[in-house]
Amino acid sequence: MIDFEYYNPAKIVFGEHSEQKLKSLLAGYGVKSLQLVYSGDFIKTLGIYDVIKDAVAELGIRFSENGNVVPNPSIDTAKAWQLSPSLGQSIWRDGCTRNA
Repeated sequence: MIDFEYYNPAKIVFGEHSEQKLKSLLAGYGVKSLQLVYSGDFIKTLGIYDVIKDAVAELGIRFSENGNVVPNPSIDTAKAWQLSPSLGQSIWRDGCTRNA
């Protein structure tokens, strides 16, 4: 086994209507850009997507999304997808650029 340390502070907010605290949390952390990664339309069906989009729009946060996540992707699928250093662009290995 390789020796390593992992530090991952996380704040998790539970409770009824806790999604409505998102805007104040984003503002409190001074978020300037946000990338939302999800799979399928379930996030939209639940209404969470709209809450996120509204919050980032009201706060002027740059927003990028990738809703094409594949559960348990093959190695080839994982290698084909890379996020560029500039938020909002996805670069496929063949060099094509697609704005998110």
